[in-house]
Amino acid sequence: MESKSLGKLRRSQRAGISLALLGTVLLYWGGSFVLGPTYPMTWAVLRDAAPKIYAPLLTVSFLLALVGYGTKAGLVPMHTWLPDAHSESPAPVSAMLSGALLNTAMLGIARFLGILNVTSVSRFAHTAVVVFGILSFVVAALFITRQTGVKRLMAYSSVEHLGVQALGLGFGGPLGIAGTLYHMLNHSLNKSLMFFGAGNAMRGYQTKEMHGMRRILKAFPVTGTLWLAGALAIAGAPPFGLFLSEFTILRAGVAGQYRWAVFLFLIFLIVVFIAFLAHFRRAIVVELKAMPSALGPPEIQQLRNYLRPEGKTGLAHQFSSARSAAPQRHDARSAIRERFGNSRVRKASQLAARDRHSDCVKDRLVAVRFRADSWVNLRMIHVRQR
Repeated sequence: MESKSLGKLRRSQRAGISLALLGTVLLYWGGSFVLGPTYPMTWAVLRDAAPKIYAPLLTVSFLLALVGYGTKAGLVPMHTWLPDAHSESPAPVSAMLSGALLNTAMLGIARFLGILNVTSVSRFAHTAVVVFGILSFVVAALFITRQTGVKRLMAYSSVEHLGVQALGLGFGGPLGIAGTLYHMLNHSLNKSLMFFGAGNAMRGYQTKEMHGMRRILKAFPVTGTLWLAGALAIAGAPPFGLFLSEFTILRAGVAGQYRWAVFLFLIFLIVVFIAFLAHFRRAIVVELKAMPSALGPPEIQQLRNYLRPEGKTGLAHQFSSARSAAPQRHDARSAIRERFGNSRVRKASQLAARDRHSDCVKDRLVAVRFRADSWVNLRMIHVRQR
């Protein structure tokens, strides 16, 4: 899976940067009809020559650059590499990818828009960016509502915020540009915090799934508090900077000609806010959904006493010799099944492995796997003193 994701990432990045380069070459070629075969290739020179360049050539070069840089940034529908790359990358790499690399691609789109602002295709260019932005925002909002993996959740959050940045660039004007640049800064800092918090949670709970992370504030007070604050900020709650930047971009849209995009933006902004915080509410407040309320830490201790009888170092020690331990294994399985039931054994082992700060769980179950058919099949138990 990891090699496939990395291969997909490399192919997408190469394809995106190739299209962006082709668009840049076409723009330079169009300028050669105005400035001669050779001239300094700077943004100022290209901007001065843009009004005299053939308009269809400007359109094609901008679309190539938009699709190319949009692929590198992760705009929909060129975003498919981004969730896979985030889910397989270490947390520091994901933080740099989301906080630095994606913004550089958006700056390339902003530069091209700056050149086309003085041409006859300016309206078309801004509309194209707004369409890509609102499409990215809507699709990411829908995916956020159904995500279960924590890093894929962060990846789609990045797609959503890139859609917000694209909307700011498309709306244009002083408010749109200022709001976009401020949003880039806030998103880079905040998303780095979110990925570092996700890395700590994944390492602590040994899972990438959000439903496997519960009572984070109790297990990791500092990390949980910072992660919750980052979740509020990344969802656009006041008084954080992302709220101010999104509000500034909304003002730019209301003052411009894209009020239909502002309407969709407001609706799906509410969807993102509710969905994102719902994931973290379950991770911070709610217990394991399928855990029976009667199965608390005292019963977990009783279960672990079954698994580790007096005078033994663990059930794995009893099973060191398969033939000699067959009666003991049968007795232990029967006792566990009669006391707790098949489903409760599995759920109690999960809670015991996750509840690292409980007073009743002094040891740490590093790896416990159960499979229940008609009887409990014990695959592996490893108990280690803290």
